[in-house]
Amino acid sequence: HDITEHLLKLGRKHLLFIGYESKKISQTSLQRLAGFRQALQQFGLPADPNRELAISSARPDPAFDALIGALDSGLAVDGIVCRDDLPAMGVLRALASKGLRVPEDVAVTGWDDLSTSAFLVPSLTSVNPNSEEIAIRAVEQVIARIEGDRSLGHPIIIEHSIVERESSTSSR
Repeated sequence: HDITEHLLKLGRKHLLFIGYESKKISQTSLQRLAGFRQALQQFGLPADPNRELAISSARPDPAFDALIGALDSGLAVDGIVCRDDLPAMGVLRALASKGLRVPEDVAVTGWDDLSTSAFLVPSLTSVNPNSEEIAIRAVEQVIARIEGDRSLGHPIIIEHSIVERESSTSSR
C-alpha cells in the first residue's frame, strides 16, 4: 500500500503491478496485490487485472519479457510497483530498451531493498522490510520454543520504510 501510495502522491496515474507468481500465488503476493489495489481505490482509481502482471519466477528476465509484452500491447504506464527488487531490475532494462526514461516517463519501485539496488542506474526506490529486526524476532521465537514455550504464538508487526532513490523521484 505505502509504495503504491508513494507513486500516486507523485502524480502517477497509470500504475502497473508486476511480479506475482503465474502458477500458485503466495500469501506474500496476495498481500502486496491487496495493498496495491487498496491504494488505487483510496485515490479513486479502479483496480484492473490487466495492470497486474504475473511472471514465472522472481527474476529479472521474466519481468523484462512481461513488461515488453504489456508495452507492445499499447498499455499506458507511468509507474510500476514490482513485487521484489529482482523483477524491478528486469523492468528497468525493459523500459530502457523501449527508450523510456526512469523516472521522467515511468517511475519504478521494488521491495527488499537489496544491497545491489542502490547501485543500479537509476538507483531503485525500494521497500526496506527491516530484515534485521525480522531475523531477531524469528530467532527469539525459535529460542522460546527450544526452551519449552508451547503457546500458539502471536503475530508480530515489524515496521518497514521506503528508501526513495532515483527511480521514483518527484521530478518529471
